[in-house]
Amino acid sequence: MQRLTFALLTLAIMGSIQTAQAAQYVSAAGVTYVAFGDGLSLGSPSYVDRLARHLPKGAGYRNLASPYGTLADVISSELPTALAVHPKLVTIWLGGGNDGRVGTPPATYRRELHRLLAALQSAHAMVFIGTVPNSLAMPFFTSKGTEFAQGAAAHARAFNGAIRSEAATQGATVIDIYGVTNRIWSNPAFVVPDGLHLTAAGEAAIARIFYRVMHHKGVL
Repeated sequence: MQRLTFALLTLAIMGSIQTAQAAQYVSAAGVTYVAFGDGLSLGSPSYVDRLARHLPKGAGYRNLASPYGTLADVISSELPTALAVHPKLVTIWLGGGNDGRVGTPPATYRRELHRLLAALQSAHAMVFIGTVPNSLAMPFFTSKGTEFAQGAAAHARAFNGAIRSEAATQGATVIDIYGVTNRIWSNPAFVVPDGLHLTAAGEAAIARIFYRVMHHKGVL
């Protein structure tokens, strides 16, 4: 009986903690959730829109994703806008293709990511960051030849190393998109004909991956 009572008390305390965590995402300004991303975050509805449906009543959100944005663009153009609305919840998911396209060196990517996460940590935002997908499992890249796909995959691995390292340092939570690349991009129902961008069903699948982790953390 004592064990049962203790277990029930523990569950009640955990529930109270999660409720308190969720409550802090509601701000007087009404804009509390900000999303950074690229073209993969701009579906209709996007995974960001779907996550926002789970926000506490009264909370709002801003999707600052830009179709051709790099990490440097996020810092120069989107970060000031984000900080101005005092976000308490932030998601970051950059597919890596834009930084790979412009040839961002991994060391530069790491420095820029450190700067972004440090700014968000100083703003007391809870951050969830998705890893770069595996190019070798994405039709867009494999259709351009093995060498091209392997080069993009090397960038993905380097960028993901930076993401995991900097997230651990800055207190952000990593969402493993790299590990589910094949499950998402091999499903014709999830990917548009270009072999890269996502259908509504694909956006929903990404939203579920983010949601599971965020819900476990007591955010949504």
